Amino acid sequence: MTINAIEAISRVRERIHDRDALSFGDEEILRAVDDSLRKVFTLLRTHGDSQSLQTASVPTSSLTQIVTNVHEWAVPGYVGDIQMIQLLRGGDDGPGFQVQRAGMEEMDAGRSNFMPGTHRTVWMPGPDGSAQLRGSLSGFSTMLVWYTMRIPPMLHGVQLSPSTTVITPTTVSGDYKARDGAYDGSTIEVVTSANAANTGQIRKVGTFLAGNFTLASAWPASVDALDTWSLVLPLADEYHEYLVAMATMTMLRRSADDDGMSLLQPELQHLQHAFESGISRHSSGEPPRFTSSRRRGL
Repeated sequence: MTINAIEAISRVRERIHDRDALSFGDEEILRAVDDSLRKVFTLLRTHGDSQSLQTASVPTSSLTQIVTNVHEWAVPGYVGDIQMIQLLRGGDDGPGFQVQRAGMEEMDAGRSNFMPGTHRTVWMPGPDGSAQLRGSLSGFSTMLVWYTMRIPPMLHGVQLSPSTTVITPTTVSGDYKARDGAYDGSTIEVVTSANAANTGQIRKVGTFLAGNFTLASAWPASVDALDTWSLVLPLADEYHEYLVAMATMTMLRRSADDDGMSLLQPELQHLQHAFESGISRHSSGEPPRFTSSRRRGL
């Protein structure tokens, strides 16, 4: 079962006995959920869990050439930490070439052009959040980027105007970030709709641009004005209770509810143990370490 921002708020309210919102507003609870979610994903990344690792295939032809053998990639807003970059050849011409991140010893060389045959290809952070590849891209058709998702703040809101492919918010609850790309790759659910076929439907956000969520695929029917929607938590179902318990502990701490914290602590420790045991059993999300096709003489 998926859990969205509205459901997370409801579960936290039940745990802190605040069903009528007399103590905390939605915004405060969503901030606690956001903080807890970031902590969970930090643990996932530490364990190399596959659900926190994503890939993006970028044609090398789409990179911006700055000078000879220096190419720049405008990193999308949904990309958090870049774990690894690989260059792939077209067809069956070898598995690819792992691009190392430039070390401190290479920074001086990185200020000048990399000429073919004189320096290996490396990548390094560029200006304005970009990533730069320095070296020859000759013969490579694709840049494969392994990265962890940037976790956007949890939101729920109301639709402004009818559409089958675009969510345009009129009112939003949560820490809403209006910058382009902030919610690319997120998933969004219709919570209530005048068209019954839409209720409970979930779609992936292809692009978030100028305040509009453009979906990767259409809803069954038009999402009408005043329909409600919510972001879905980017976390495996089995870990939802752990996340809710962490957010609940945050709210109990804010209200100085020592008795509530004491009652919740054993359960939270049990859920944390189950969470850490669960991710240690999962197959690692570590990207494959390709052997350079150059070194293999291909």
